[in-house]
Amino acid sequence: MKGIIVSAASFLCAFSVFPSFADEPAFASPPDVMFGSVPGEEKPALSGKISVGSGKKEVSGGTIESAAVDESALLSENGATIVVKSAEIRKSGGSSNSGQSNFYGLNAGVLSDGGKISLIKTSVATDAEGANAVFSTGENSFVTLQDVKITTKGNSSRGLDATYGGKIRARGVDITTEGEHCAAFATDRGEGTVVVEKGTAVTRGNGSPVIYSTGDIRVSKLKGSAESSEIACIEGKNSISIDGCELSGGAGLSGETASAVMLYQSMSGDANVGTARFSSSSSSLSNVSDGPFFFVTNTDAEIHLESTKIENPSGILLKVSGNDSSRGWGRAGANGGNLSFSAKKQRLEGDIIVDGISSLSLNLGKMSSFKGKLNEDGQGNVELCLAKNAVFEMTGDCHVNSIRDDDVTFSNIISHGNTLYYDSSDEKNAHLNGITIRLRDGGKIAAENRHSERKSTATEKSHSPEKKSAGTVPSQPPLSVVSGILLADNSVEPASYSITGKDGTVTKIRVMMPHPQKNGNPPSPPPSGAGKPMKNPPSPPAEKSRPAPITESALASLSGKNVDAKGIPEKDGTLIILEITESQR
Repeated sequence: MKGIIVSAASFLCAFSVFPSFADEPAFASPPDVMFGSVPGEEKPALSGKISVGSGKKEVSGGTIESAAVDESALLSENGATIVVKSAEIRKSGGSSNSGQSNFYGLNAGVLSDGGKISLIKTSVATDAEGANAVFSTGENSFVTLQDVKITTKGNSSRGLDATYGGKIRARGVDITTEGEHCAAFATDRGEGTVVVEKGTAVTRGNGSPVIYSTGDIRVSKLKGSAESSEIACIEGKNSISIDGCELSGGAGLSGETASAVMLYQSMSGDANVGTARFSSSSSSLSNVSDGPFFFVTNTDAEIHLESTKIENPSGILLKVSGNDSSRGWGRAGANGGNLSFSAKKQRLEGDIIVDGISSLSLNLGKMSSFKGKLNEDGQGNVELCLAKNAVFEMTGDCHVNSIRDDDVTFSNIISHGNTLYYDSSDEKNAHLNGITIRLRDGGKIAAENRHSERKSTATEKSHSPEKKSAGTVPSQPPLSVVSGILLADNSVEPASYSITGKDGTVTKIRVMMPHPQKNGNPPSPPPSGAGKPMKNPPSPPAEKSRPAPITESALASLSGKNVDAKGIPEKDGTLIILEITESQR
């Protein structure tokens, strides 16, 4: 499949009943390495109330309904084609396996597994756990939708979802999801492609952003809102592109990950490590959370904005930082973000926070402006680049490693009496020669030697002290295995646990923090992708490809027994337990 491109034109010409989408980008086949199973993950047998495995079937009018467990209402496979016009598709009956629903579309309302499906002026409604509305899985799977209304009510029931190279193209969709982990537009394991033009989308559940990408999702002329989650989340080496849209999100979110748009790497196995990319043009985006508009953690990332209105009452435009690692998103102290942020014809307002293990390259292009504080505490590695007609307006002191301004007079910097500090030891500032430049409104550009004092950007990410720009890949936290007798200390509440090895070494252990149900942190198997377990409080994204989270009761049942434990070591020697079993030796 390498090098093969399936164009929109060839795809649609092959099926004349499919809606013709003008000017849509072609579908490119993702790398072959992305396809295949993860160890321990099995593709289930798929079935449908109407199942077509060869040839072509057309359905016009009427109702297609499935109430059986694990059965789709409509299934196309093995290259078969199904065309549905002016019909109602209904799905009830839950899934017996949340992971298989998330990754392969088990129990979806409409499912393409190597087949082709066209829905025209049709409705799809699901009311069950793990009942995605429209699902495309496998690199030879295609689904198109024209003027389709979608509603889902159960948890882990997304609107449009593509995995393992599956492709979906939609025009004029109206999507409403009610449950948790129910993004309107999603891709999951193995990458997928979703292209949407025109429509509306509303999500109401926790961990249900409008868009969740572990693949490539492009939306245009869309109006949407997430009432209990982010506008968009991108995990790993994947992308979201927005054009001409009006979107809002972040309501009810709190804590360190609260934001309108989040770019991160959960280390769950659902997304390749790499650069997460978000772009928006000619759109209006609103943040309803009390956190930053953009949050970048444990990944390399790129954000590009052009002519996009940003509404952000929180006052924090951007946060690039590590996280506490309680969700498994890298190792604390080595899980920062590295971001390249560019703007064109763009107005930006709000503070920018970059911590000591993160980096930012901020490029204000033509006719762009920024108003706020940039790296006020001086912890992060920051490059600032200004076009001649860009404007950089400071509301407090700012710290950068290097500055490049196409206006050699620096008249495009408005200081309000504040100081923009640059690193005199950075060779990129050689043209400034360590001098202080007085600005016309009372402020100044002044040198400081940050090189000897600032922390290097996460050496665990292979950064050298001199490398300050984005583009470094975070590493998966190393796992340690400890064996011995599990002992409980019940004199404290809750009980504490340790493992004593044969050599007498005592290792303190603790369980991974459970994922709060209402704090809006990106869902379990990513909000977009796999939300599980479906009948219990959702666990953090990192837990999706691992066994179920270890509970206190599970530890208590093993107390006094020889055990083997695998987990992530913390700096104080405590082991965060990911797996623990009774030793068979």
